[in-house]
Amino acid sequence: MVDGTETITIEGDYHLDITGNCHISVGGGFFFNAQGAPQVAPKEGATKGEDVQKHTLLFGSDVDVNVAGAKFALQSSEIEFGAQAHKIAGASYENSCGNQSISGAEVMINANNSIEFNTVSEYHFVNFPSTNPVSAKSGIFNMVRGSIDSVLVPGSGGADTVPRYSVTNPSGPVSYVCGATGYNCSVTTGAFNVDVVAGLFRISAKTVGTIDALAALNLSSEGIVRVSGKSIFLN
Repeated sequence: MVDGTETITIEGDYHLDITGNCHISVGGGFFFNAQGAPQVAPKEGATKGEDVQKHTLLFGSDVDVNVAGAKFALQSSEIEFGAQAHKIAGASYENSCGNQSISGAEVMINANNSIEFNTVSEYHFVNFPSTNPVSAKSGIFNMVRGSIDSVLVPGSGGADTVPRYSVTNPSGPVSYVCGATGYNCSVTTGAFNVDVVAGLFRISAKTVGTIDALAALNLSSEGIVRVSGKSIFLN
């Protein structure tokens, strides 16, 4: 038992082998400092080391680190974790790294309430580049129990002064399939324009079809106009 302060200085290496349990209880602060300096030359006259030594903590069984009611901080130039399974549990989680990369064979994100993305630009590359293994079924598949609402507002200028919603398929047509309740397109204010640069324009219905306008209705063609039916009523 040491009553007061005791300082032990060891000039050289120090090895402590304990065949049983080791219990260290500290009533005040616990400070452990290891600089990892090159190994000094022993008294026998061997060559002094030049490589900075790596510190090692080796445990042969489970390890439990408990910091009760206080903060646990790690500072390092690089941190690497390797394990068969990683689990993080707690009330809140925050990751504020400047550059982040998440890679995996499968990535699943689940939220009981909501998921929010806040960014200037967002890019999705699905099945690109072509060097990736091409799946038999690729693309984006959404299953939504509820509504999907998209709100477009003017951007910072240039081409984004009037927001646009573009879908482009350089290899063929773009198809939209709706369920039994139909497809509704409502324009609150402004015009509804459909421009076909090359190709035909066709609207077909299996039952009644109606074109209704509260003002003038214009039909014009640089070619032949045909109106056919069992009965034609003009008023």
